[in-house]
Amino acid sequence: MKRLLFIATTLGLTALARAQSFPLTPDSERQAGVPQGRVESGQFTSKKWFPGTQRELKVYVPAQYDPNKPACVLIMQDGGGYRIETVLDNLIAKGEVPVTIGIFLTPGVVPARDNKSLPRYNRSFEYDSPTDTYAKFLLDEVLPEVSKKYNLSQNPNDRAIAGASSGGIAAFTAAFFRPDAFRRVISFIGSYTDLRGATNYGPLVRKFEPKPIRVFLQEGRNDQDIYSGSWPIGNTDLEAGLTFARYEHQMVWGEGRHDGGHGTAVMPEALKFIWKGWPAPIETPKETPQPVMRWIVPGEGWRKASTNPFATLEKPRYVTDLKDRVWFQPLKGKRKMVAQFEGASGATLTPDQSLLLVSSRVGRYVRSYQVQQGGSLGFAQDYHEVYVPWGMARSEAGGMACDTGGWLYLSSAFGVQVLDQAGRVNGILVNPPGGSSLDVKFGGEGRKMLFVRCVDGSVWERPMRVVGADPELPSKPDGPRL
Repeated sequence: MKRLLFIATTLGLTALARAQSFPLTPDSERQAGVPQGRVESGQFTSKKWFPGTQRELKVYVPAQYDPNKPACVLIMQDGGGYRIETVLDNLIAKGEVPVTIGIFLTPGVVPARDNKSLPRYNRSFEYDSPTDTYAKFLLDEVLPEVSKKYNLSQNPNDRAIAGASSGGIAAFTAAFFRPDAFRRVISFIGSYTDLRGATNYGPLVRKFEPKPIRVFLQEGRNDQDIYSGSWPIGNTDLEAGLTFARYEHQMVWGEGRHDGGHGTAVMPEALKFIWKGWPAPIETPKETPQPVMRWIVPGEGWRKASTNPFATLEKPRYVTDLKDRVWFQPLKGKRKMVAQFEGASGATLTPDQSLLLVSSRVGRYVRSYQVQQGGSLGFAQDYHEVYVPWGMARSEAGGMACDTGGWLYLSSAFGVQVLDQAGRVNGILVNPPGGSSLDVKFGGEGRKMLFVRCVDGSVWERPMRVVGADPELPSKPDGPRL
């Protein structure tokens, strides 16, 4: 026990020594005459998204809070820290940060069943998982609970989320997947490595259609390099993706390791950056070289469709059924089964009608067949690779459509994925509010409207820059860049 205490004390002194190498600004120190907010502490038990987990919940209420006016919100993982209450006191008093209520949460723990058992520690599961589950936990459980006592803004432009290490991932993930709820992000020494798949954020930022978020990143050049990857490389990759996609962001580097010294020093700078210009809304990047910008119309998102093109089927066509079978229906005559593919959920022809593409709701590939004379199929290949959301065993890929350039639009749980002729995902359109997309189709005037049918039965549309391929008018697109 004494040796463990010595090691812990040594580590604490080391962390303190590192912190001392990053001097604090006056914004992180108590200032005479500055009104101080109050902090309320309590316990919170999740009942829905992380059932059985218990955690500490602290609420910082600034002295300037007026219950008649909705307050901005700052959520912090790992219970806060970084002298956040003092920094908020100072910056709110100077008007450099709006009146903000802080919600500081520790990660969840399922208590041990008895004194011979260990608790279940949920930190990595909650923070490192690149899904929207943690955001749903905040939106469905935490914010409603705090709102019972305090007037919190419902505007996503008024919400910030921050954290360090895995908590930094949690902050970025919440905003990236739910920009309708969170738009201002602070990430210190973020763990963008393969702990649970977050190493893929750099490419995903490049491929997903741009979102209205602003990001502050801090990292140390001497941060850790372990089994899941290199922290400096992971942060560099994410920052490069943000730069490529023209996101408004700031990257601050130091010489520190995996500790909070540098983050504590730059916390005032981080808060000033993410809140600058408030209440002006954070803009969605417009001038970006992302491939997705070739297809979508900037500023035009999903809207409820005025017609349902999925009620009208085009002929000749291929169809799938619930028994994994693919059928060919000619203009005249009876249909015939031409293939079987596990989980077959959608089929479409390439613009030249030489290849039949079949998706699978259970697999992660679209199978490509060459169409032979008479409608038979040959040279099958699991060809187009589909993104599957982390933690899901199934892609839930559905219906597909092609544009005249040969790009494939695939409905899925992860969004409408756009793949090139070589089988690679180049871009992802966010799913409409109706949930996972089940089918996709071009229609409207000039076939320049993209329609999507969602899991809740709703049909949505959005104008596109491209033209959907007409199955009755074969055309040969240019070949892909390999």
